[in-house]
Amino acid sequence: MLAGENGDTFNLQYNAVIASIDSTGVIKTLGKNDSMYVEVAFEKLQPNYVRGFLGNDVLGTGPSVQSLDIFQAVSAGNIDVKRASLFLEVENRVGVDLGLRIHRLEGIGTLSKSSIALESPLIQSEIAIPRAVDPGTGAGGVQPGTLKLELNEQNANIATFLSNMPGEIGYDVSLQVNPNGNISQWEDFAYEGDLLNMSLLLDLPMEVSLRGLTMADTSQMNV
Repeated sequence: MLAGENGDTFNLQYNAVIASIDSTGVIKTLGKNDSMYVEVAFEKLQPNYVRGFLGNDVLGTGPSVQSLDIFQAVSAGNIDVKRASLFLEVENRVGVDLGLRIHRLEGIGTLSKSSIALESPLIQSEIAIPRAVDPGTGAGGVQPGTLKLELNEQNANIATFLSNMPGEIGYDVSLQVNPNGNISQWEDFAYEGDLLNMSLLLDLPMEVSLRGLTMADTSQMNV
């Protein structure tokens, strides 16, 4: 651990160096002009656990595009969605508070190829994601901080967004680490490979209007 000689500090490696010279049988007096160089370095360092203050950096994801296969089989027609819900679920397995900000979320129509941006008070607002709790039993015992948001016709233009039958989702999001500073007093933590999981879940009741809808699919034939 980088806790210093007495284990009471952070990010400090303590080294004790003992040097000697080979005996030549000749008495030699070492003076101030003599010197010795010691070089200490880390190579390919990959920690599996860290603890302390993990900073307050801003981590960005996007702009990027993700394909959807919900409306992939639709080749013609229109869908008029009456109501729907889009759930954003986040599982934070890192011992830091996070501030999620959705800068842009838009759907690119499968047929229309036009873009409709998702509009909601949650867009461009900072959404707090609570930190995980470490009971000290290793990565498997971490109690994640969770967040579940629902976008529906009450707080977003979700019906219009889905009526465009998006085949792709364009997004740009960012995460602010420790937006309130070092409130844990050096008790942030992270385990290797045990970070953050985010998912989008769509609840689309079959309460829609269909106009001239044509669906098609292809399959391979081996004769």
